[in-house]
Amino acid sequence: MTGKRILVVDDEADIVETTKAILQQNQYEVTTASGGEEALGKIKQSMPDLIILDILMPRKDGLWFLQKIREEKTTFSVPIIFLTALQKKEEQVRGGFVPDGVRHRIFAKPFEPDELLEAIRELLNP
Repeated sequence: MTGKRILVVDDEADIVETTKAILQQNQYEVTTASGGEEALGKIKQSMPDLIILDILMPRKDGLWFLQKIREEKTTFSVPIIFLTALQKKEEQVRGGFVPDGVRHRIFAKPFEPDELLEAIRELLNP
């Protein structure tokens, strides 16, 4: 194991399982959650080194979750990879939801595994 912990938050089970398999094959420790509230609980159990976050989810979506973790000093600077079905960049970054200084990347679904892994390496090893 790399010792690096990644939290995958997405309401689509197939995306979660595919992403989890890719990450585990590359020696990452993976925790999953199907929504924002569940993800907050997972963070309290084990702080991730990086979060892969779906933006559009029912109930407590990715933007809600992002707001909650940015309110805490311990989670403010955790890098994030956003996954989204949104196609237009303007939609992806609507309202400037990524605070200044937060390392992040945005990927449209479906994503290329090699590109995702490269982004993870870059964000974990700036």
